[in-house]
Amino acid sequence: MYNLYMEVTTLPRIIQKIVREYPDYVAQFSKDASGTFKPTTYAEFYREALAFAAGLREAGIVSGDHVGFVSDNRKEWLISSFALHFLGAVDVPRGCDSMAGELAYILSFGDCKYAILENEAQLAKILPERGKMPLLTKIFIIDNDFDKGQYQAALEGVTVLGFKDIMEQGLDLTKDSAVVKSIEDEIAQGKGDDLATIIFTSGTTGEPKGVMLAHNAFLNQSYNAPPVVGNKPGDVWLTVLPVWHSFERVIQYCALHSAGALVYSKPIGKIMLADCAQMKPIWMTSVPRIWEAVRAGIYRNVAAGGGAKKAIFNFFLNVAVTHQNFKNMLLGKTPHFTRRIVFLDMLVSFIPFLLLSPLRGLGNILVFKKIKAMMGGRLRAGISGGAALPEAVDKFFAAAGVVVLEGYGLTETAPILACRYYNNQVPETVGPPFPNMELVIRDPETGKELPPAQKGVLYARGVQIMKGYYKKPEETAKVIDKDGWLDTGDVGIKTYRGDVKLTGRAKDTIVLLGG
Repeated sequence: MYNLYMEVTTLPRIIQKIVREYPDYVAQFSKDASGTFKPTTYAEFYREALAFAAGLREAGIVSGDHVGFVSDNRKEWLISSFALHFLGAVDVPRGCDSMAGELAYILSFGDCKYAILENEAQLAKILPERGKMPLLTKIFIIDNDFDKGQYQAALEGVTVLGFKDIMEQGLDLTKDSAVVKSIEDEIAQGKGDDLATIIFTSGTTGEPKGVMLAHNAFLNQSYNAPPVVGNKPGDVWLTVLPVWHSFERVIQYCALHSAGALVYSKPIGKIMLADCAQMKPIWMTSVPRIWEAVRAGIYRNVAAGGGAKKAIFNFFLNVAVTHQNFKNMLLGKTPHFTRRIVFLDMLVSFIPFLLLSPLRGLGNILVFKKIKAMMGGRLRAGISGGAALPEAVDKFFAAAGVVVLEGYGLTETAPILACRYYNNQVPETVGPPFPNMELVIRDPETGKELPPAQKGVLYARGVQIMKGYYKKPEETAKVIDKDGWLDTGDVGIKTYRGDVKLTGRAKDTIVLLGG
């Protein structure tokens, strides 16, 4: 088991560690007004987060405060979130597509005295709900180039401030080394078990529930990512998903913990692929819907090329799928749900693998090289989460030589419970349990742990498990027992090598391909 707390104990200390070791490495690539990617080094990011923290503290935010955070994925999101954590505050995030009533409930039930909003549209959205948020006293707007005064009457008792104004004030304050030291002293007081965030569930089966996650819930994943996927300092990560979701959020921490660079893009085909071509990412996080869209676009392009092009493509795709199946058998990477003699698999697959290898090599040159080029040409792997990856999509990209590592988790587990290892990709599974996590399958009636190849409900235990649902202890008790085991509600089966295959839900809940 890894001694995860040797290096860092809280999220802010990730940045402090990387600034000491890789100050000139790029932390963020974000587009300016002209659409050109501009880099921000780790040293610059740390200075900006310190400055914003100083400005927020001057505005009244202190350790333990809950701060609503309504914004989509962008450079300022990460700066703001880390600034809050520098002060020991707790962020309560949500996306810009949230409805007004939902935001009012979250900001009110989440006891938010302050809120950071992305733009004027979010401010206008919550105006009619003002009476439902009695604790709210100050709002900070990231895109604040508008007349804030026009909203002041409707927001009686609430002060509206601009991100740029707070940042400028903070940059001025942090010219004083004593101010910097005082914030760094705040960071030093942080503990791994301190609350970092409250992420509210969708509320599709009732009122949204606030999932309380501590710093160490995220750190277990960011610290153990390199042994699982093999990421390294300087790796470029394309980020397109909503960062308020725990999946995208923890992936960004994984990138930062290993001195990687985040490239902010959009989950829109033309934009994403253009950014891939320009920035040539090594890693890309996504949900199944994105992979399906890329695959569908490839098929449309092939169909538009005429009958001969389509025939050639389908031929080499079928060859590649068959070759990949034999390759998995040869390397012992097929999922074993029954006891098998692996040596016989290797023996049976060896000759077909050799015979098909030249054809697959030709297919790589004529067909699949173009698909890899679409993704920038140096993509090591995509990481898919949020919902099950369809088998046809999984096989398609494996055949094309584009590695997609499927993971599995819940908001309540911060979220990754299992993930395919880069060096041991077992198809049809979500891989083995993540390091430092226990993941067992139990009989839904007796509660007893089941052996491999028997279907049951997945239970998880470990440092990543939530502290509970905010102000709902009775709901917490329904899913976490006295021994710390979380009932995931998911049904699955383990292979004889410990990889997990999901087969459904114990309850009537549908997770869409968009996560």
